[in-house]
Amino acid sequence: MAETTFAKWRAKVGMTQTEAAAALGVALTTIKQYESGKHLGTGKRMSPPEPVRKLMRAVANGIRLDPWPE
Repeated sequence: MAETTFAKWRAKVGMTQTEAAAALGVALTTIKQYESGKHLGTGKRMSPPEPVRKLMRAVANGIRLDPWPE
């Protein structure tokens, strides 16, 4: 399987899947889906939505955001 853009991003920023999930405020399962490029349940194509892509750009530029307040 070809490496997804998300997997390349995660390698570039040097994060584990767990760290990426925490940094982006999504579940580990969601990270795995972004990396595979498919929804794990349906098999349909899946990529990060625009708000997550914006966070990815911020993280890649060294901006660390606090988690959403509970």
